[in-house]
Amino acid sequence: MEDNIEAMYSNLMNDYNHGYNIQYSGSGSGWTLYLSDGEVLSRLIYGECTYAGTGYSAQRAAIAWVVRNRMDYPGTRFPSTARGVAIQSGEFAVISGTTTDTANARLNIGKSTTAWSEATLYACTILCTTGVDMNGYLVKPTGITTQKFFLSKGSWNASYNAVNQTVNNNAVTDISQYVGNLSANAQRNIFFNFVNI
Repeated sequence: MEDNIEAMYSNLMNDYNHGYNIQYSGSGSGWTLYLSDGEVLSRLIYGECTYAGTGYSAQRAAIAWVVRNRMDYPGTRFPSTARGVAIQSGEFAVISGTTTDTANARLNIGKSTTAWSEATLYACTILCTTGVDMNGYLVKPTGITTQKFFLSKGSWNASYNAVNQTVNNNAVTDISQYVGNLSANAQRNIFFNFVNI
């Protein structure tokens, strides 16, 4: 399995077109139509966390685990494939949002950055493992268990009601605010589950 991860990672990173600019106007995931699964997942993870520095590797790993947790969730709420999860309408704005929302995943990707390299490696890990063995290749960051949702700090602050423990009036649980031990002021994502999902 490790050989498969390394081979896929090497193929993607050595592909000149991996992370190339994609011009697109409109909403939705139509711009991903001709991209490989590895490319789509790399762009999802990178687009959701482009930051460098201590703690952001854990943020990217947590995003990869959100994808895996959705894939493994029973029932029909989420698709069972990594690509299906990534492009599901209304779920990840960097993939299926507006032209502005998707810009981080489509344009000016820092192809020589650690963020892009990690996003690609984590994408390959999702694609080459199962939920049972993924933790052997990409350890869950502290605070991450079964979370299937996350919001940027700004979106969280705008929608979270601490008194009722709700996001947009929906009860939440399993809240992890400081994945990667990032400070309260850092740009970060907050991971959680909705009680009814």
